[in-house]
Amino acid sequence: MAIAGVYDLRQHRDEVVAPVLRFWKVFEMEGLDAEGEQARTELAAFMDELDVQAQKFEERRDRLQERLAKRAG
Repeated sequence: MAIAGVYDLRQHRDEVVAPVLRFWKVFEMEGLDAEGEQARTELAAFMDELDVQAQKFEERRDRLQERLAKRAG
């Protein structure tokens, strides 16, 4: 699905998940207890990892598209 362009991890991260977190002001909230701060730290790490995964996927997708284009023409 992702290679066919039906699903795009970068688009999902940037246009769905990140805007929701901004709307909720997750990273601007003050007064969280230790558990809340830990959850926010884990969420930030998750978003960073999601960015890394999206980059890796984009690179693999681009290489595959190049190979397919070479075969086609």
